[in-house]
Amino acid sequence: MKQLILIISALLLCGVSYSQEILKHAPEGFDVLRADIAHGKIDSIQYESKTVGTTRKAIIYTPPGFSKDEKYPVLYLLHGIGGDEKEWLNGGHPQVILDNLYAENKIESMIVVMPNGRAKKNDRAVGNIFDRDKVEAFATFEKDLLNDLIPFIEKTYPVIKDHEHRAIAGLSMGGGQSLNFGLGNLDTFAWVGGFSSAPNTKSPEELVPDPQEATKKLKLLWISCGDKDNLIGISRRTHDYLQANNVPHIYYIEPGGHDFKVWKNGLYMFSQFLFNPVDPSVFAEYSMGSEENKASANVPFDTPLNWTASDILVSPVSDDTHTIVSVKDPTIVSFNDVWHVYATVYSTSARTWSMVYLNFRDWSDAPKAKLTFIDINPNLSGYHCAPHLFYFRPHKKWYLVFQSQQPQYCTTDDLSKPETWSKPQDFFDGKPEGAPRLWIDYHIICDDTHAYLFFTGDNGCFYRSRTRIEDFPNGMSNPEVAIQGNRNNLFEGSITYKIKGTDTFMTIIEALSPARYYRAWISNDLNGEWTPVPGADSWETPFAGINNVTFEEGLEPWTTDISHGELLRDGYDETMILDINNLRFLFQGRDPESGGDYSLLPYRLGLLTLQPSGK
Repeated sequence: MKQLILIISALLLCGVSYSQEILKHAPEGFDVLRADIAHGKIDSIQYESKTVGTTRKAIIYTPPGFSKDEKYPVLYLLHGIGGDEKEWLNGGHPQVILDNLYAENKIESMIVVMPNGRAKKNDRAVGNIFDRDKVEAFATFEKDLLNDLIPFIEKTYPVIKDHEHRAIAGLSMGGGQSLNFGLGNLDTFAWVGGFSSAPNTKSPEELVPDPQEATKKLKLLWISCGDKDNLIGISRRTHDYLQANNVPHIYYIEPGGHDFKVWKNGLYMFSQFLFNPVDPSVFAEYSMGSEENKASANVPFDTPLNWTASDILVSPVSDDTHTIVSVKDPTIVSFNDVWHVYATVYSTSARTWSMVYLNFRDWSDAPKAKLTFIDINPNLSGYHCAPHLFYFRPHKKWYLVFQSQQPQYCTTDDLSKPETWSKPQDFFDGKPEGAPRLWIDYHIICDDTHAYLFFTGDNGCFYRSRTRIEDFPNGMSNPEVAIQGNRNNLFEGSITYKIKGTDTFMTIIEALSPARYYRAWISNDLNGEWTPVPGADSWETPFAGINNVTFEEGLEPWTTDISHGELLRDGYDETMILDINNLRFLFQGRDPESGGDYSLLPYRLGLLTLQPSGK
């Protein structure tokens, strides 16, 4: 078993010294029901929620020996995106863990409230749990918690009503809520814990805009995660920011994934700190430095990034048989000193998405480049869009990958002749298990052994399938989630590269709002964990977005969207090599005043050039 990593940064606590046992992991049997000890009580309660406009449910744990004549601190314990108020009870058995700790005199008596963190009238975890209204309900729960649930608990139960006697913690989506709500309401909560916090977690700068205030008001800030959890980057980026800004916190990494084995241990550890004085001298014995928890892949550039945007370079030009309103979703390679571009267009005459081809030798010639409609090829009439172009060396052929809705591909020997593309073929025989309802925006990248098909689902998830190089394009595995977020900050338009001269891969994914922008992740393994790039991972500090883009001198800004595009590659084959020292980004943008039907939005293509301040 991999050595447990426990990193505890110094906490702001009183200067009195207390004796405290050093813990590194829950012992065997910590979560096993014991018949020889006193047990707490589990109740289901209902409260009126003015926020939601209905009666809502929660689970309450009262400790062994509970008495209405005593007053207790309260821990609010939150569930994940697929659960409800019973998730902890069914999967984590917190009452067993806490009963055992009480029997060993290791924790303070407390009431634990397990609410439903999905604040909407139909708050059950049914249907597509990633639907926008269901995800947004997790944010709405902050108002329900502060204005409805806490007042109900403090009116109904004998509790101590100050922030030093309130704690909030949760798993996954609930971990993100706990960090967002706890750190956003420091006068309400002094004890905050996130177990494997999900991508609903705000950026560190949003979580702790005033490090000095957080340091002053917090008793304990706990961040923990399993070392094999694909979401560990969320915890790591938060820890890195807190450490850089000297905000006291515990950063606890243990062997494991995204499951209750990790979360139960997190509760066991976290609960023993609550509502107790803590000896600061203990923490130095655990401090091992943050480098042991960082991804082995190195961030390949300095952040924040700053880009300069060109004027519109490619616009829709209709002909006698095609009336188009947009040019978007470009894929681009340089081959034989010519830039070759395939892109999506929306045809109002055909009422469908299709594609065009254009080429030019110099960027100054791009506005004059002729658009050739892909349906010049009878194989490609009808709905085909969002192309990705590359040369697959093992087959000595060009591949064009696109959506139709399912992922398809064509091949040719001459990328400059759209009429030569072969008949489209499917990557999958039907819709595979694991694919989202709306799978879109496919692209390919290969390492030494496998070809990977990556795509998004407009649902906050980034997916991957793979097959052996020798089997490509056949044999793709069922899709799995490679990165999970929410649809506002992980939407569509993804593309993945390998950084030239390194073992580092980078993927960029378009976020939905407030306006379209790009975030970046890195990894040293296409089949492994992806880590958000600090300083290139938020609306405020994106990889590419209106907040880090300026327009060429004298040019009126023509877009606030930095949307679906491709970075210009150092080559054109299946390895997707990117020269980080020469970053340019062909993207789609549109008039900020435009709106309405998405298919009619007037997207055009422009070029971003990275400024020297970014390496």
